[in-house]
Amino acid sequence: MQTKRLRRGYGTRRSRLSAGHRVFVHPKHQGVFKVRSTVAWPATLAGSTPHFQVYYASVLGQPGQSIAQSALKNCERDYQTLTGYFGLKQSLQFNIILAPLSQHMDGTGGAYHHSCLATDLYCDVQLTPDIDPDASNALVVAEEVEVFEAVQAKGWQCGGSNGEGLSRVLASALYPGVLEGLGYVSAADWLNSRRRNFVWRTLPTDRSGLGNGCAVLFLNYLHVQLGLGWDKICQAAAPTLAGTYKALTGKKAPFAEFAALLEKKFPRGQHTDLATDNPFPINGAPAAGGETKGGDSKPAPRSKSK
Repeated sequence: MQTKRLRRGYGTRRSRLSAGHRVFVHPKHQGVFKVRSTVAWPATLAGSTPHFQVYYASVLGQPGQSIAQSALKNCERDYQTLTGYFGLKQSLQFNIILAPLSQHMDGTGGAYHHSCLATDLYCDVQLTPDIDPDASNALVVAEEVEVFEAVQAKGWQCGGSNGEGLSRVLASALYPGVLEGLGYVSAADWLNSRRRNFVWRTLPTDRSGLGNGCAVLFLNYLHVQLGLGWDKICQAAAPTLAGTYKALTGKKAPFAEFAALLEKKFPRGQHTDLATDNPFPINGAPAAGGETKGGDSKPAPRSKSK
């Protein structure tokens, strides 16, 4: 292991959130998220794989080393899964920087990178109430997805609600229940609102609970309710979710049917404390995991990384 000052671009003294930063924010930090680059320096290089170098903030000590080893164990498998989803041939090189981005190091500090194409991924760690490396692993996937979206450059907007939604559902697909267990959910925000049509319109921000909530619900609707594989969904990139739906099905205007289905289980005006972004299937429709339309690139079963 090597303790070092990271190359230019890491660990800078900037604390303001610029327009270019792409962030994965916990709902309780939605309005107060700050880039905390200073906590990532100095950093220790834990190891490398063909596509990753993994660092942890030296202040984390042995727990940081443990979490970094889990990242080294999982990152190539997750990279190959995402490569299959997006159908990309280009080889990418990432730097993972594990740092205490939350005050209590409880995993709610989210993650960020400096632009859509930036491959330096700063991710929070969970040390309390227990150490759980998969909190960081899931955050890495969420930020990695945004880079894949930008490299693909066919419609997923990493700084918009459709791309942010995809980063969240794929992180949950590879690490089921991990981020939701920490409260990274937004579906209820949209269900408890006027339910505006953000399927037809993509919000130009990755920090809207309403836009993100609509996006995660619609993407899970495509995958679970309609049985479409994540590989087909990722490769049906379009500037809007309605465009993705059209590319997948040849049909237009999916919002009315989608909204009506949710209305059956979550009547408008009745508050819900839904603690998941995936309430599907509804009305007994088959869940994903059986035969899907168009196939799927399924991740290998994960073992608990504790």
